[in-house]
Order: sequence, then structure tokens, then C-alpha cells
Amino acid sequence: MPPLRAILFDYVHTLADSGDTGALRWRFFSQALRRLVQALPARPRQELPFTFFSVVGYVSRGYSSSYERGEHAEADLRALFAEGFRQHGLPLEDSLIDEITALNHSAYAECVVVPESTRQTLERLRQQGLLLGVVSNNMFQRRWMGDFPLLFSGEGLLDAVVLSSDVGVRKPAQRIYRAALEQLGVGAAETIFVGDRLVEDVRAPKALGMLRAYLTYEFRREPDPQVEADGILRRLPDLLELL
Repeated sequence: MPPLRAILFDYVHTLADSGDTGALRWRFFSQALRRLVQALPARPRQELPFTFFSVVGYVSRGYSSSYERGEHAEADLRALFAEGFRQHGLPLEDSLIDEITALNHSAYAECVVVPESTRQTLERLRQQGLLLGVVSNNMFQRRWMGDFPLLFSGEGLLDAVVLSSDVGVRKPAQRIYRAALEQLGVGAAETIFVGDRLVEDVRAPKALGMLRAYLTYEFRREPDPQVEADGILRRLPDLLELL
């Protein structure tokens, strides 16, 4: 059996928690609405909140329904916003769509929290000579994600970050895992996967031939008797005892 050389992690609900999503939604709604009022002075101000609320609903349904249909192609958040505004009688300029999308990214980033115990665990894994990477289903584009903790913030704890928005497909499509393995320069049989979802983070990595796949319960729990992980982590530091 090849030696363990790398560990791939899911991001949200594995390395990070999404925090207060209610505050996230309010922050984004208020900031984006303020920008729309500035950019569209001819529109009646009393109409804009209802229109924008409907657009946000359109975007949310579009993203959720693609998951429900089992589609592997990643959704384009910017395109969903553009189409949502168009359908509600507001064909916005590209620059304004970019601003709205960026506000959505920044509001989400402010709510993402990485526990200090997670950072310490990653540091210990690196000290053991292991390569570390993230494979994340994320329709946020890389150009707006510099303030997401761990990913592109210069902390230096990750050797590879692969987003579904980068490769165009989301987990459990094999192409996204292969992209991460290629970035790290390792084989599937030399790698373990850690995540919170049974299909995307356990079944698919094992089908690809990864050495092991562990399920984390630190932020959420997803029971399914038909999919069995190689181990359960109550918190990420538990991983150190399983290697």
C-alpha cells in the first residue's frame, strides 16, 4: 500500500463554519439595496426592496434546484443575478452586476469562521510532511475570495485549493478531485479525504481510489446508512489520532 502523502478537505462545515447566516443575508441585502438605490435614481425607491428580494429568491432557487436535479455543472452566481434582474425588468450593466456579486461574496466571507483548533491541526499535519488541499463546491469566483480565511488569505497552510467554480463541475464529479490531486502531484491511493457530506466527501473519493475518507460531525451531521465512512471526527483535531 502506498504511504499517505496528502489530505484533501472540504471547506465549509469541515475546516470552516458559515457562522450567522441570518446576519449574512441582512448585511448583503442592505448593502446591495443601498447600491441599487444610488445606481437607479429613476426607479421608485419603494419598489426596489421588493424587486431585489424577488431577485435574491430567484438566485437561491436557481442554485438549490441545480443541486436537487443532481447536476454536476457548477452554477454561475453572477449569471444568476444578471438573469434574475433581467426577468424582473432591470437589465443592469455588467459593472453593477459585478458590484452586487462582490457584495454577496464579501458578506459571506465576513461570516466564515475557522476555529483556532483547526489551524493548529493543519500546522501539525504540515509538520508531519503531508501535503494539504481543499476541494470545495463553491460558486463564488476565485477573484472575489481573497478574504476567505485559509483559502487565499496568505496563511500558507494549504498547498492546493480547487473550487467548483474553477473547474466548472462540483463534487461528486471525479474531475474536481483529479484537479486537486494533479495540483498536489499525488495519486488517489496516497490521499485521504475529510468532509461533512457522505456522497461528495466519502463515497466519491473512495470510488476514485482514495486511501480513506473520514466524515466530520463538528458543524453538521448527515446520516445515511448506505454510505460508510472510514472514521468519524467529532472535531478536526481527532484526525491526528487516526493517521
